[in-house]
Amino acid sequence: MKSRYHALLAIFGGNVLLLALLASTWWVGAIAGGVILAAVILVFRQIALRQSDDVLVPAGTTVDSELPTLVQQVVPAWRDNIQLARVQTQEAIDRLVVRFVGIHQRLASALNLAEGKNGDIAQVIQSAAVQLGSVAAALEHVLSTRNILLQKIELLRQHNDEILHLAQDMNRHLDQQTGTDFASSQGRLSELMAVSVTSSAAITQKSRMIASQIAVALSSSKQLDTEASSMVIDSHQVIDTVIADFRQSALKLSGTVDQLEGENREVDLEVCDILVNLQFQDRISQILDHVQKDMVKLEQMLNTSAPLPAAQQWLDALAQTYTTLEQRQRHAGQQADKSMHSQVDFF
Repeated sequence: MKSRYHALLAIFGGNVLLLALLASTWWVGAIAGGVILAAVILVFRQIALRQSDDVLVPAGTTVDSELPTLVQQVVPAWRDNIQLARVQTQEAIDRLVVRFVGIHQRLASALNLAEGKNGDIAQVIQSAAVQLGSVAAALEHVLSTRNILLQKIELLRQHNDEILHLAQDMNRHLDQQTGTDFASSQGRLSELMAVSVTSSAAITQKSRMIASQIAVALSSSKQLDTEASSMVIDSHQVIDTVIADFRQSALKLSGTVDQLEGENREVDLEVCDILVNLQFQDRISQILDHVQKDMVKLEQMLNTSAPLPAAQQWLDALAQTYTTLEQRQRHAGQQADKSMHSQVDFF
């Protein structure tokens, strides 16, 4: 039992590091919530085993020596991948905002060019500016929702820290009883049982609070994902509408047709680049999927008490799943070249 208990502490420690390094991403919250949910299930199993166990574990029980080393080396790899997803998400959003501003400026320039020559073009551009403004507002709303979700995850991290402290206190009491003859020292045994019951009750209460917060965080993450998908669809529709109206109005101009067509080509290039940037979620999904599968792999091995491989062997296996150049560079301890666009292998 003590070995499983230390394994539980190691998993919670990995979760703390993971949550402490989370930042602005759209789907990280859902994945982190799944990890915490798995940890909470393990907590309840551990409490059930402790309450139904009538025989104390011998003091000589040892902890799997591979687990601390494995967690110590694998968690930074998970952290680097999530950090990469956060950076790519933020950069993609920043590029989208810049592109929308560029389109707005070009449309405003076209408005000045055609002013007084055709009233229809002015109306079209004003409508486009309003529609693009709604897209920018949608982006701001998504970012605001993401910040709220991060605050909820931070609250989960604090509760997780409190559980760790309680578990560490219980572990210290267990360690202090090493070598004690409990058959001849009923007072020490009663004291140990009282401390265990009190600590277990506190851990159970905190675990229920975490479960409640996880439900709220999962609900928020689903809402964020829905709003993000809706924002992408609306962006496509707005862009298509702006291009269609702009082209139709440009044909009505006489002396400024050539100049307006030049602006139209520039807008097309901007739109094509925006459509490419809107696909950044494919890269993010692949990166986060690698981390999630690796977490599930570790959890399954702990649940089945399977022998753990060496840390380097685990990291080598994880590196084989990478599909982007940035992942491979971070895994090798190199800085990603920001001058290069992310390359990803799609399957």
